Amino acid sequence: LGPALAKHNYSHVNLIILDDNRPLLPEWAIKILKDTDAKKYVKGIGIHWYLDVLVPVTVLNVTHYLFPDVFILATEACTGTSLFDTPGPLLGSWARGVRYSTSIIDDLNNFVVGWLDWNLVLNLQGGPNWVKNFADSPIILDPKQEVFYKQPMFYHLAHFSKYINPGSTVVSIKGNVNDTKIVGATDANHGIVVILNPNPTMRKYSLKVAEGFIDIEIPGDAIQTYIFNLSKKKSTT
Repeated sequence: LGPALAKHNYSHVNLIILDDNRPLLPEWAIKILKDTDAKKYVKGIGIHWYLDVLVPVTVLNVTHYLFPDVFILATEACTGTSLFDTPGPLLGSWARGVRYSTSIIDDLNNFVVGWLDWNLVLNLQGGPNWVKNFADSPIILDPKQEVFYKQPMFYHLAHFSKYINPGSTVVSIKGNVNDTKIVGATDANHGIVVILNPNPTMRKYSLKVAEGFIDIEIPGDAIQTYIFNLSKKKSTT
């Protein structure tokens, strides 16, 4: 594919290898990217989330350090398809939103540059799908009633897509975060911190970004985003 793209003047198209589950890393990447003829056509590595439970997220970190000039992109995820999950849409499921945020935070903290949902909108059955592989989606459409439902997954995604802008840099978070999930990022003018508390009880933290400082409480089963204005030393929630 790489030579064909180059031959027909499509070298500007980024070619992604793997596009499969992360248990195949880093071996798959090593096999392709240690080949100098193949590597010159490859820009990124695509990963899915369906078998994440089988290997630690740190395998992404390992892969990044082996090939730091090749980006890693989470190219597919959805709920409602696993043998261990309720099939199809589950309207109002907060737990499925938590799965999204957990995966995104873990990925961002291990050099993944972006995260893509498999579906944007599906119907109440979880389709249409020609092989009847029905799934859930952040937005569910009921065409008979002419209404749509924005699921908890939609709002979990918004904490990242709305506030962490393209071109932002993920930064390390120092300190004790206990059993919560947290990721930090900066852009030209802001520091952004997203905190997920998947526990049933409240957690308290003191959060410091640059010269900004705030004591926070995050309720149980909640996600929050804090935005620090790095130029004016003020923060908003």
